[in-house]
Amino acid sequence: MTNVSSFFGEAYQIDSVKPSDAPHGVNGMNWHCYIIVQGGSFIRGYRQGSHSVVMSAVEQIVEQLNERRFGKRWRANPVAPSLEDRPIEVELE
Repeated sequence: MTNVSSFFGEAYQIDSVKPSDAPHGVNGMNWHCYIIVQGGSFIRGYRQGSHSVVMSAVEQIVEQLNERRFGKRWRANPVAPSLEDRPIEVELE
């Protein structure tokens, strides 16, 4: 059986989410710096909010990056479509 990581390369992962000063030129408090890694590459970003809010946002970013990379079939936590997302069946006479 082929491992997804070995077939497609490494998935994006959260390396860290830590409290930080505001990015240069930006005001405000309660900033966090996050680092997302994939292989030997990394993405550094800043987000304002509580640690739990920032962590949720970064988890979504990682999920979206991996979906783009692997396609939605590799989604870690599949979610059932809501009723609004389902096609409507109409019977024609």
